[in-house]
Amino acid sequence: MTIECKNYRDDVSNAELDQLLGYLTPWRGRFGILVSRRLRNREAFTNRCRFALQAGRGLVIGLDDTDIEALSRLGTRPRDGQDQLLYERADAVLD
Repeated sequence: MTIECKNYRDDVSNAELDQLLGYLTPWRGRFGILVSRRLRNREAFTNRCRFALQAGRGLVIGLDDTDIEALSRLGTRPRDGQDQLLYERADAVLD
């Protein structure tokens, strides 16, 4: 798994997604998380992630500040619900 953090207030572009996808390999893992300040157009980002997955480049999900805040409000135990948000983001790409 690879996590890339971008301190961008605007949506991340294809270049940033491509950078993260470049880190995904069979040896490092095929799952990545791109964290940015705000994903104004989450649907467009999710579509780009879906296209990359269909092209065999790996699964990437996007999280923004609101997601991180939601995760931080949840507990730290495995059943506190953090996985639900992450599953929702992954399911959106996998659909």
